[in-house]
Formats: sequence, structure tokens, C-alpha cells
Amino acid sequence: MTREEILEAVKALGFRLEWHSFRAVPNTHSFATWNIPRKNFGGADMMAFICRYPLNVTFFYRESKTPEDFKKESEFEKAVRAVGDFSCVMDYDSSEGLFYTQYTFNLNDFMEDA
Repeated sequence: MTREEILEAVKALGFRLEWHSFRAVPNTHSFATWNIPRKNFGGADMMAFICRYPLNVTFFYRESKTPEDFKKESEFEKAVRAVGDFSCVMDYDSSEGLFYTQYTFNLNDFMEDA
């Protein structure tokens, strides 16, 4: 699964999706962000590089998560199973008053010289 396919799975659930940097926290019950915090490049030669990177997708919720929110996360997990290994952490951001669930996908892009 590609980065674009993962992000489309988020949008398909009806989440407002933003890159992780925004000027003001959206004033909606739920929204999602995505981020690529780093990239690692390597390869056997100059002709075929591999770019390895984590893709973080974070779902935010005001006040608390509803049963519908849990259902959407479950649907998201089913939609992205093709990625293989991914992880998830749930926590609370007290500075913004937001509950969140963050998924991290370890992706590879194969870049060949044209």
C-alpha cells in the first residue's frame, strides 16, 4: 500500500485531513493529520535507491471518543491491513484537550534512475 492509498483510507471515513502543521486546531469533534518525520535513503548502487520512512497518521477527538469513533478506527485498521506491520498508540494531549490515536506505518519507496 502506498502513502496516497493510506491517506485516501482516512478521507474515505469522512475525516478532515491536514498535514501535521496548522495555524489553529480545527473546531470540530474529530480531525486527522499526517506527517513524515524523517526519511532514510540507501541502496546497493547509485541506480536503485530505497527510501524508508515512517508515515504517522493521527486521529484527534475533542472531549472523548464516541462508539462511532472507535468504529471508524476499526474500519481504518481493516482498510490498511495490506501495509503489513504498523503500530498504534492512544493518548491525551492536555494542552489542547484532545484525545488521539496515532498510527505509524513503516513504508518503502523504490527509486530507480530513469
